[in-house]
Amino acid sequence: MFVAQAPDHSDVLEISEQDLLDSATILYGGRYELLSLVGAGAYGSVYRARDTELDEVVAVKVLRYEHLSQTGTLERFRREVRLARRVAHQNVARTYDIGRHAGERFLTMEYIQGQPLTRLCPIGAPLHELLPIRIVIEIATQLCAGLGALHGAGIIHQDMKTDNVLVGNDARVAITDFGIARALEGGDADQSITGQMVGTPAYMAPEQVRG
Repeated sequence: MFVAQAPDHSDVLEISEQDLLDSATILYGGRYELLSLVGAGAYGSVYRARDTELDEVVAVKVLRYEHLSQTGTLERFRREVRLARRVAHQNVARTYDIGRHAGERFLTMEYIQGQPLTRLCPIGAPLHELLPIRIVIEIATQLCAGLGALHGAGIIHQDMKTDNVLVGNDARVAITDFGIARALEGGDADQSITGQMVGTPAYMAPEQVRG
């Protein structure tokens, strides 16, 4: 969720990320002051924002119009958010609410000061730059705890990758973007029957890629 990738300029609304920040002098959703762009991905753009009601920093994810315009997508998304709000675990980024602004839909989440695991352990890094085994074990232990909490709430991530794992400045590891991919792409329990794949192929199990 928080990975800083180059924005996809195919956005149907035809508004740049900087334009959105410039226009946010009017509170986004009547409540959130957008402070900076954190990252952009396949499902939307994430901003660091100030909740003016509670005077707290949160993450605001503005969802891409082309996903939400599909039949049934919004209701699936609402269902996933309802499930996500039940999860209260230190290794899972908290989900707060859904909002609307000028025809756009957005999601508010816990803002974690840190960086995605991708930056700490880039793919193809030379051996001497790999993380020490003790740190790898600590990250893996926290990830397993977070996934256990999600599964206990009936949530299957379906896009588990290093971009969706945040390592906080306090060494806390938190899973993000859980359930969002499935909701926005229509991945229900029978997706393996329909042949529709949800997630990132490079991180999928072989049987998922084979359908």
